[in-house]
Amino acid sequence: MLAALLITLDLLVVAHRGASAVAPENTMAAFRAAGTAGADMYELDVRQTKDGQLVVVHDSTLARTTDVERLYPDRAPWRVSDFTLAEIKQLDAGSWFGAGFTGQRVPTVREAIAASSDGPGLVLEVKNPTKAMDAPLTQLLDELPSDTIVLSYDWAFLRRLQTHAQRATLGPVSLARLPSVAAFADLVVVRHNSISVPFVRRAHKLGIKVISTTVDRPAVMRRMLASGVDGMLTNRPRVARNVADMKPEFDELRNVIGDMLGR
Repeated sequence: MLAALLITLDLLVVAHRGASAVAPENTMAAFRAAGTAGADMYELDVRQTKDGQLVVVHDSTLARTTDVERLYPDRAPWRVSDFTLAEIKQLDAGSWFGAGFTGQRVPTVREAIAASSDGPGLVLEVKNPTKAMDAPLTQLLDELPSDTIVLSYDWAFLRRLQTHAQRATLGPVSLARLPSVAAFADLVVVRHNSISVPFVRRAHKLGIKVISTTVDRPAVMRRMLASGVDGMLTNRPRVARNVADMKPEFDELRNVIGDMLGR
């Protein structure tokens, strides 16, 4: 279970769209790089194609991260939902990032899962979920380990799926809303500039773990450690792993300060 994983780790390092600072986001190259960099899990974005297949793409369109405009010039605005899986598989999803990644393809979710079987765990962020996605996602989640995290901005969707995967929600979540979130979530992923020591303490009292997003600068990573977060989403998992080694020192300092303040 995710709770057991968090207990055994000083800090959960989640590679955002894979190690997307060094490889094209949401590609197999980025996922492999995340494992090499020491990430505990990698996050990928899930969308549905015209023919109902689940693929790994962040944006609602394919324009930014593939050569779709060159291959299909007359099909603007190039929405993922307007293309079949076979059409999407023709696209180059790597050369926009660098010539060395030419030929990377948009993976299916199942391909990404297969790649993680002996590596980092999975965080699936479902983008703009519809009820048409419930059945294929439910089938998928029933086959995945119990520590799989499902993220979405759509809380109704998460409630529908919460019996099939580790429960989670994606912010923004305010301090005031934490009690209502606790009714169906045991993990929140929140922008780092919305996280404070009181926020993390309140979440922990409610039994909610906190992961910050998206943190790439060491100074911000250290601030997150000082706030007591349980994990960080980052494009630079190797940097985060190095910073995570400092967590015991931050925990000791925070406990000393807490004792001085009588907390």
